[in-house]
Amino acid sequence: MLDDQKIQREILKFLYQQWVENPRGQTNTGEVGKELEDIFENGYKYHLTRLNDNGYINTESLSARHQYVNISITGIEKLTQDGYETILVDDHRYAILRVLYEIDRQKGGAAHNHVGMDILQEEIEIDDETLKQNIWYLEEKRLVETGPGRMLSVQITARGRNRYEEHRNDNTQIPRTHTGARWTQHTIAQGDFEKANSVFRDFVELARDEVIIIDSYAKAGLYEMLEAVPGTVDVRVIGSDRQLNDEHREAYRTFARGRPGETELRFLEYNEWPFHGRYMIRDREDGYVWDHTFADSGSGHHTISEVRPVNLENTMADFDQAWGRGEVVE
Repeated sequence: MLDDQKIQREILKFLYQQWVENPRGQTNTGEVGKELEDIFENGYKYHLTRLNDNGYINTESLSARHQYVNISITGIEKLTQDGYETILVDDHRYAILRVLYEIDRQKGGAAHNHVGMDILQEEIEIDDETLKQNIWYLEEKRLVETGPGRMLSVQITARGRNRYEEHRNDNTQIPRTHTGARWTQHTIAQGDFEKANSVFRDFVELARDEVIIIDSYAKAGLYEMLEAVPGTVDVRVIGSDRQLNDEHREAYRTFARGRPGETELRFLEYNEWPFHGRYMIRDREDGYVWDHTFADSGSGHHTISEVRPVNLENTMADFDQAWGRGEVVE
């Protein structure tokens, strides 16, 4: 069963997709419960309340039986910070503000400098749906306002002028929180084996239940690093047949022998390998991707980067499938 944070992220992802289809529409709360019923243990209303309290969604009750919800701009910003692909991944909002700002200056900042949507589309080369989504976002941020006829024309606000100038002059992001999430990255210089081992050790020794290693070139030296995993914690390693030699098998058996925690090694044929990096994952909650095979980390310059929550969920789904297909090493 998913924890509350992951359940609420799934709700936000569903509501975001609903919003993409209709930025000014609303979703009946019953649709949320029906669409995501497999992940709810105690019903969905509690999670909607939590999301509403945090400002990630907006709710409206038309009657006791008819309650509606939609994702807020804060909810979209939260998904973006968590690594989910939203409209904020692109820079269309800055291009829209630039065009509106420049036209506003040309016309002397008059009170009614509305620009037609067709002009914006021509200037920016953006499709109609993406333009409307970005206009909705900017209007909710009070950086633009739409004219009569709703979404037929738009103009920049005083607040929008200021925010555009901040972005143009200082590269200040919209939203300011867009770059606020700090994802840890370590740079390993060639020959710095000590730092590589330290990063690995500091991560795995905090595991409570499980450590997962994904490395197509997993080899014997990995198990020396895995000695830092607490003995009662389960260890699962999946590799490919590229390095599955006698030395590797013996190192694995020596490491696994006598450990209280469950220890297992599985492998796939290399041509069936589904991953694009090497991962260490702790308790299915946190993870890092390495640009170098673990056992040789430090032999060449590379980076070790924290995996964003949404990307980690995708990696875990790929792992579970690969683990089910993998051949067990005795």
